[in-house]
Amino acid sequence: MRNGKAIFFLQSHNEVDQIVPIIYGLARRGRVDIDIVLTGVESGDYRIDLIRDFDTVSIHGRDGATRANSHSPTLRERTNIALKQVGRKLPTRIPGGLYRRLASSSESVDYPAVLDSLTDGYENVVILVDWSKAKASSAISEFAGREGYTTVVLPHGDSPFQNAARTERTFERLVESEDCFEDQHDLFEVVFSIYETMADHDYMLMPNELTARRITPFVDDAQVRVCGSPRYNPEWLAVLSGAEPGPGPDQSAALNLVLFTRRSTFFVSEQAVRDTIRLVTSFPDVHLVVKEHPRGGLLDEDSRFENIDNCEIVRDEMESATLTAWGDAFLSLGTSITFEPVMNGKPVLALEYAHGNYTTIAHYFSESDIRSRDDLYRAIHALRGDTETFYPAEEHRQFVDEMILAGTDSVLETYATFIEEQLGVES
Repeated sequence: MRNGKAIFFLQSHNEVDQIVPIIYGLARRGRVDIDIVLTGVESGDYRIDLIRDFDTVSIHGRDGATRANSHSPTLRERTNIALKQVGRKLPTRIPGGLYRRLASSSESVDYPAVLDSLTDGYENVVILVDWSKAKASSAISEFAGREGYTTVVLPHGDSPFQNAARTERTFERLVESEDCFEDQHDLFEVVFSIYETMADHDYMLMPNELTARRITPFVDDAQVRVCGSPRYNPEWLAVLSGAEPGPGPDQSAALNLVLFTRRSTFFVSEQAVRDTIRLVTSFPDVHLVVKEHPRGGLLDEDSRFENIDNCEIVRDEMESATLTAWGDAFLSLGTSITFEPVMNGKPVLALEYAHGNYTTIAHYFSESDIRSRDDLYRAIHALRGDTETFYPAEEHRQFVDEMILAGTDSVLETYATFIEEQLGVES
């Protein structure tokens, strides 16, 4: 038998953001073999580039090094092939909702076959999956149970909201619950009841206590470990600063602003967002980039704001990491990508008036809590004079301690040490 092995599955770009830092921290120690199975992202992704050269790392699928019983060509791959064959007769951009529906019905991974191939010759194996995959499929936990392997659920996000009923779907779970109105219940337990399926896995590693609240009602305490934020801890951000995610905006101004949107299903008011864009772009020394969320846009493709000289709307063609480096300050509707500029000391304005949730940024930072268009107007004027001294030191320290480090000395080492312990690797 060979050394222990850790197997990671990566499907979405969000999984890459959250899990690649964990792989990096484990791979640099060089103590275990690591297999990465790509089922929905390309092996040429700039974050994947940061881990591909480690001797212990093997990448499978999506044009990676090998294809260990991977999967059939994806919808996007088949579409790209068809486009090359017929020229421009097919659309170059498939609407997100349609793509997801088609993809869900036409793509599948034979997890037992993949795992059977990758675990051959190994006695100690840990299989690690993002929590969205852990909720949706029991194939991995069932395979691991038969073979005596350990399964670990990894973070999918960092909880950009403090409240539980944050989407139309979670709100429906609340109002459809039959027994939570006579007596008061923990709303996290009510609206995140679908997380109960994760109890079939051995361990769940969470970035912070707030995120762990989604799962703690349904599992034993020993199954849950809070290890810090893999995506936004200072050590990983320093590594990421040397990456080249892609080109940024062609224009800039005295004050470069980035607005990260969310879908309307998060109770976002499109009219309030349109008002925000009009207000911000009225300042003559501001350039605004509106970055639509990768899982679905808020504004129409033909939005009239694309004709405003100091505003541009971008979608998949520009990476969020490029924009967090380019921007001087940021406008948020509740997405955890704004944790990155916070960690780098750049101002984030949480547009609480534009949606029906309570963001984590507004909870921790008094200056970020923007409750009206008046507040935004005054805040932009203030930022025109100073973007260097935005966060009070105590507020920033509390955010880092509770949401990012979560009591650890090194987030990356904490994840790596835990995985090695499950494989019997001595410290």
